[in-house]
Amino acid sequence: MTIAEARKRLKEAVRKLNKIQNSLVFEVVESDICIGFKNHAKRNPHLSFGVYAHKSFFDDYKEKVDAYINAMMIAELIIAASRLNDPQAYHNIPYHGY
Repeated sequence: MTIAEARKRLKEAVRKLNKIQNSLVFEVVESDICIGFKNHAKRNPHLSFGVYAHKSFFDDYKEKVDAYINAMMIAELIIAASRLNDPQAYHNIPYHGY
């Protein structure tokens, strides 16, 4: 798998995460040192949920493409196994501004 293919699958996974979840906004984060994704609450952009965030640092892998593949696999795993739509999940509890 190439970096372009892994990047495309990661962006597709993040698109799916945004489609299945109403309270969180996911986005791909790419820098000189890492690739990953983060999220924030729709109603409060300063509130994020680290359990759904991920960074793959390039220094941790022999090849840069492996960091992209790892980030892609984590996002796809969250889609496959998450309970993001569960009404009892903390991020789905109504926000009252406090």
